[in-house]
Amino acid sequence: PYLVTLNKGQSYQVQSNSDSALTGSKVEVQNCKPVAVFGGSVCSNVPATCSYCDHLYEQLYPINMWGKEYVIVPTATRNFDRLMVLTDQINTQVTINGTTTTIGAAGSSIESDINTPQYISSNKPICVAFWK
Repeated sequence: PYLVTLNKGQSYQVQSNSDSALTGSKVEVQNCKPVAVFGGSVCSNVPATCSYCDHLYEQLYPINMWGKEYVIVPTATRNFDRLMVLTDQINTQVTINGTTTTIGAAGSSIESDINTPQYISSNKPICVAFWK
């Protein structure tokens, strides 16, 4: 962990120095100042079968907006979508279509490919994303 002090209107960029993602990184703000956090990739192939090297970015939800129930419907025109479930608390039990998995460490995630609708529930707040 390290501390970065920003003044109004300033930004700060963090990048991975390898192909590994920064999934599970946590941004904490002192004094309840409003900030926006974005995640993304500078070279993503969308669709995966094409070498476009698209830049993809998304504003991330704050942890207090995460939920405990999600319904995910895969894209009709694709063979599958990739599903990710991320937790902020230890020992979070995640149930996907009746199968329960415990995510032991805070900031950890599980991923799978889906091609059918998914009902996802948990005993603690989780963040759910899916993409191809």
